[in-house]
Amino acid sequence: MGIRHILALACSILMTGSGAMAAEDWPMVCRGGGNMFVTATMFENNTAVVEVGFTRAPMGAGARQLLPGTCAWPDRPIRADEPAKLQLALLGAARLEVRCSRGNCDLVTNSQLDELFGVASVDTFFHLTVRNNGRGAFKVMRMGR
Repeated sequence: MGIRHILALACSILMTGSGAMAAEDWPMVCRGGGNMFVTATMFENNTAVVEVGFTRAPMGAGARQLLPGTCAWPDRPIRADEPAKLQLALLGAARLEVRCSRGNCDLVTNSQLDELFGVASVDTFFHLTVRNNGRGAFKVMRMGR
């Protein structure tokens, strides 16, 4: 085997390894409610990081049998070595506002964050496109119902 074949094989292995997979977007299905929880962390640079914790469903979402508070891939469950957290970073977080009345608080902000808070708190299905950020969370790239 010549040096060109060895280099070609090495490049092929590197390009199909886990590093290439980490940058890909994948569809995910979740069902709000249950034990799903939302936390928001504000930073001094006008950025907020919103995280949604969920329970891994024991089966894929294809059958639409997800329990409230769970997420899964369309064709299989989320593995134990994959994150159980969704993450959304927002620039310009200084425009976030929390309104409270009689013990209930609502977050008033941009439509994407409003939608994320809304679907996480009620028993409804929602669809995401996510990317594993390699730091313990799935970064939300797109979201819809």
